[in-house]
Amino acid sequence: MADFLSWSQPNLANLAADQQAEIVLLNNELARTLVVLKGLITAFEYECDIYCKKPMRNPAYVAAIELLK
Repeated sequence: MADFLSWSQPNLANLAADQQAEIVLLNNELARTLVVLKGLITAFEYECDIYCKKPMRNPAYVAAIELLK
C-alpha cells in the first residue's frame, strides 16, 4: 500500500495525471465496444425481422439491451 502522505506534490500530480489518462483510454475502449454491441443488436433485430422471430426470446439479446440502457 502506498504511503501518499510522504509523496511530494509533483509526484501526486503525476500519479493523478497518469490515472486520469488511463481512465480516458478505458472509457474510449468501452465506448468502441458499445458501438460494436449496438451494431450487433441491430443486425440481430434485422435477421429476426426477416425470419419472423422475436428477439426478446434470446437471453443474450435481452442482456445486451439491458447493458445499453
